[in-house]
Amino acid sequence: LVRLCSAAGAARSGIFYKDSTAISSLAEAGAVAFSKPGTLTDGNPKVVSVKAERMGPEVLIKIAAHAMAYSNTPQARSIIAAYGGTIYIDLVQDFVEIPGSGVEVTVDGIKICVGTRDLMTVKHVSVPDSDLTEEYAVYVAIGDEYAGRITLNDNVRPDAASGVADLARCGVGKVVMFTDESRDSAAQAAASLGIVEYYSEHGIGRTREAIGEVRRGCASGEKLVFVGDPNCFNGTHTDADADVAMAGLDALTMPLGTDVTIVGGKVERLPLAIAIAKYSEKLILCCAAGALLVKLALLALGFFGIATMWFAVFIDACAAVGVSLASILAFSGESYSK
Repeated sequence: LVRLCSAAGAARSGIFYKDSTAISSLAEAGAVAFSKPGTLTDGNPKVVSVKAERMGPEVLIKIAAHAMAYSNTPQARSIIAAYGGTIYIDLVQDFVEIPGSGVEVTVDGIKICVGTRDLMTVKHVSVPDSDLTEEYAVYVAIGDEYAGRITLNDNVRPDAASGVADLARCGVGKVVMFTDESRDSAAQAAASLGIVEYYSEHGIGRTREAIGEVRRGCASGEKLVFVGDPNCFNGTHTDADADVAMAGLDALTMPLGTDVTIVGGKVERLPLAIAIAKYSEKLILCCAAGALLVKLALLALGFFGIATMWFAVFIDACAAVGVSLASILAFSGESYSK
């Protein structure tokens, strides 16, 4: 009953627990891992600049948009939106998406690669030092030759830094960030958010693979909570002890299969979800201890012949009602919605 009331109270703040096990897992959270896009940031990167070699910027972004036509990543959607023209899908062939790295495709018979600096290295494409940037960027190769870069910007949520700081006050001793950005860009973002441990150039695939390693590095008795946008899960659980999805209102009609769903994407709601779970577990212990004391008192009174059977039943029922009222009142106020 206490967990049911805590779940109802949390729902008022846009926090939805899957079941009582999810509440228990969050109550023991000692480490939190974020997938940066869509959680610490808006998840909708915008193209801010295009630097092209041997062609105009508009030609480079047209080529990149065609190459990423079949991709549903935020970067692909951003580049296609920035292009704004017609995508001739019949020109796109042999599309291969490399999770966390980019895409390789043939456009009008020409091999195109669009993705991270690591993808360029794997494909033996040399990126000039002058084009290496600390910013969030994807690189384009036409054939086996470097063609230019597209710089993106994904705005950090206004409450991200304060939300990360609040996690420490909830007993979370370790915060980890995964991002598909370059090492330099990831370092800058982590520093601005107060995060010490981070993994750069980790798309969804590499992030899911690395979660198990982070979990094994947690202290004994601590549970790992993984926070991502809906694209990180696709209906499957990660290796974390609890999965938390930052989602929109559509998550209410299309459940994501995660342990906790936070509607509205506010980072500050995660510390709140952990705090409610911890308070719920403490209240369960207090209610159980109180109920046990009442039963022991009734047994003692019955042993000495002071209490009759009906009196004991009445007091026991009053204790049960008292626990129910305490649970309801504990989560009926406004303190958790602030």
